[in-house]
Amino acid sequence: MLSKQEIQRYQKHLSLGGFGVEGQSRLKAAKVLIVGMGGLGTPVALYLSAMGVGTLGLFDFDRVDPTNLHRQIIYHEDDVGQLKVEAARNYLQKQNSLTNIQIFPRAFTLDDVNILNDFDLVVDGTDQFAMRYLLNDVCRLKGIGYVFGAIQGMRGMCALFCPGRGPCYRCLFPEEPPKEMFPTCALDGVLGITPGLVGMLQATEVIQYCAHLTSPLNAIVHTVCVTPLHFQRYELERDPECPLCSGRITQLDLLHPITEAPLEITFHAMRKLQATGAPVQIVDIRTHEERNAGGVIETSVHIPLSELKNSSRQLLNPECTIVCYCRSGCRSLTAVDLLKQAGFEKVFSLQNGLRDIRT
Repeated sequence: MLSKQEIQRYQKHLSLGGFGVEGQSRLKAAKVLIVGMGGLGTPVALYLSAMGVGTLGLFDFDRVDPTNLHRQIIYHEDDVGQLKVEAARNYLQKQNSLTNIQIFPRAFTLDDVNILNDFDLVVDGTDQFAMRYLLNDVCRLKGIGYVFGAIQGMRGMCALFCPGRGPCYRCLFPEEPPKEMFPTCALDGVLGITPGLVGMLQATEVIQYCAHLTSPLNAIVHTVCVTPLHFQRYELERDPECPLCSGRITQLDLLHPITEAPLEITFHAMRKLQATGAPVQIVDIRTHEERNAGGVIETSVHIPLSELKNSSRQLLNPECTIVCYCRSGCRSLTAVDLLKQAGFEKVFSLQNGLRDIRT
């Protein structure tokens, strides 16, 4: 049942043939969890809230950074330093006070899988393959819809995987591709409009799913290239070898690859390691501007992330334990991947970066 306020607000929906009161009522009843409030998650949240999705869950551990503002359109300059989920909730509540906003200010892990019991659909706004596999697997085993999205530079893709029928994300990517094929935006950059286009496609899939506007037997994979601008779509069928879709695997902990424990170390643990006399190299992978602004850990060497691949052999000792740090502990995980690909073995990311320490 729609209230008078909702009837007034969504009048253009209610008069739309094929949608109407029934479609709007379904949106009101829908509960959607967005994991990752970055370039993809923010346009998704804006449209779902504006259009009347009743409950939105926002999952993200990170804080707003100035480098986010060119593409993560829900945030403003005054939000820099705030938790993304809190800044997003504040904006969305002003946009639509009728939306129930639930926030989870942390990284999604295996310990959080039961939270999905309270939602109908999960939108993936993350940029790590391990997390995509985890979310896909949990959704498939729990009978929850999963909307995948990915961006790289000036192109992106997305797909809706419906529970109980059709393929899943593992049918699209049976194995994790080499990381050099899909570098993160922290490393190779991204045009601001790219996540906006993919995020709107994801939001469209959510609306169609929640309002029962379509019911495809197979997933439709949408791809977009910004320059020259063009869209493509193709139908994805189930992979008969998929462990999930074939029914061979029914327990989450038996799936592979599953999200691995991040190669992180706390500041306290790093200091204890140094106290033992073990050789430790601390690497600041922030930009020159960030380092000049402060927050420098004593004795750290400065190698910006964009220069790490070409400079690591000259500046780092493979016999040392290497600890990479940035502002929040996110880009430093990318640095760990790069150094491992370069042959370094004992490499860690400083957990939560500079946020939890005083230098």
